[in-house]
Amino acid sequence: MRFRRCFNGNFDASFDPSSKFRTSVPIFGSTAIPGWSYHSGGGKNSKALVDWKNIDSLKDYRDLVGYDSNKPNYALRLEGYGGNGNDSIVHNRFVVPDWGVLRFDLHVDNPDNASDPQNSVVRVYLNGQELQSSAFQGLVKGSQGGDFPAVDLREVDSDIGARNGEGQSNRIGFAEQGFQTFQVDIPNEFRGKIATLKFELSGGKTVYLDNVFFKSQHLLFGNPALNGKEARKDIDTPTFYPGYDPFLDTQTNPPSNFFDNYLLEKPQYSVSYNDNVKTANWVSYQLNKSWLGVQGRLDNFGADPRLPFSDQTTGSDIKDDSKYEKGHLATFSHRNRNRQDVASTFLMTNIIPQPLKKPNGDRWTKLEEYLTYIVENQNKELYIIAGRDGYTSKVISSKRIIVPESVWKVVLVLDKPGMGINDVTKDTLAFGIYLPNTLDAMVMDKTPIMIGQQILLFSLMEKSMGYLMSNNLKV
Repeated sequence: MRFRRCFNGNFDASFDPSSKFRTSVPIFGSTAIPGWSYHSGGGKNSKALVDWKNIDSLKDYRDLVGYDSNKPNYALRLEGYGGNGNDSIVHNRFVVPDWGVLRFDLHVDNPDNASDPQNSVVRVYLNGQELQSSAFQGLVKGSQGGDFPAVDLREVDSDIGARNGEGQSNRIGFAEQGFQTFQVDIPNEFRGKIATLKFELSGGKTVYLDNVFFKSQHLLFGNPALNGKEARKDIDTPTFYPGYDPFLDTQTNPPSNFFDNYLLEKPQYSVSYNDNVKTANWVSYQLNKSWLGVQGRLDNFGADPRLPFSDQTTGSDIKDDSKYEKGHLATFSHRNRNRQDVASTFLMTNIIPQPLKKPNGDRWTKLEEYLTYIVENQNKELYIIAGRDGYTSKVISSKRIIVPESVWKVVLVLDKPGMGINDVTKDTLAFGIYLPNTLDAMVMDKTPIMIGQQILLFSLMEKSMGYLMSNNLKV
């Protein structure tokens, strides 16, 4: 029995099943989409592919992500039929990777209102089992009704906060303007197994699907490994087992082998969480113009319902009278295109305690501002990892949040959006900072690199902390 060891989530090629001839761009007609719909002879063909340039509602988005009309980019159209049936596509058999969420980008230009009854949805099935997006059913407003498909084609509520925003992570935010990333967790029972994948649209909307892949885009250049150990998620999302109450900070869950390096992949960023210190080890995220906007800060922080551990921290656990403040790892101003994305940065898994008064001045904020500048004015695309290093004797709150001795940030700068692993060379700009995080007046500052240095010094910074951050790079 044949199956694909690789997974094809890109729609920019097609082939004729009778000749097995693959083309670099779709041949419009009855030709198949590689990896999709060929097994058993059913499903959609290249007639369902649409070039981005022919999707009028993507005009502004194309400019933000550096779309090149000389290099056509195709998305798959799933058409809503109302009550007359569903539209779907099935991927051929493949081996499910041993880690990583299933992610996909979706665009819909006319979502339902937030307060409407649930109507149009996109469901995702792995070997016939539906993969629901939200593990946090109790966090959404009961009056709105409905179940929890991978994508609920209603707008997100305009007043969501950090915690209940996770309950609407499958709702429409940026997808009305461009491609919004959605994701579903994979039950551990499927890891390493042969499976088929199905997307099914029901309701009256038409959507465009693109970039269906495993593992977060924010980890494109690597899952940072500390002393050779990558972060992993080894406890199934609570959706997959009964008795989970998202309003309880204490849950009864199976023990994790990654309690000090627990991976959370979100549409906005990825996190390695350390339950020993009650903060993230690091947060990794992509930044280009499409992530920037004018949405303001929230006035509340929330515990992260994706964590399976007890005694989760809340916003009230880090108080100003502790001489520390809540510091963002993924800064909210790098995710301010709408309230949904801003809210995600106010989860406590994205927060570490930082001194109210910075001993060396606020170089952290100055770097954030510089990164925003080169994205907005030079059209760069960045991959940023920010984290903590070491421990102080300072412990905050009864939750025992351990203050880090130092904080750090490394940045890989790509010349334009859409570049990938094969575009990185020894001359690609990479730099970072390593700053004290104590209340001492001038302590050791290990900042070997700031602006204008190369990957060699980036690698030295990795070595000094015991991290391999760019383990997918070839240079």
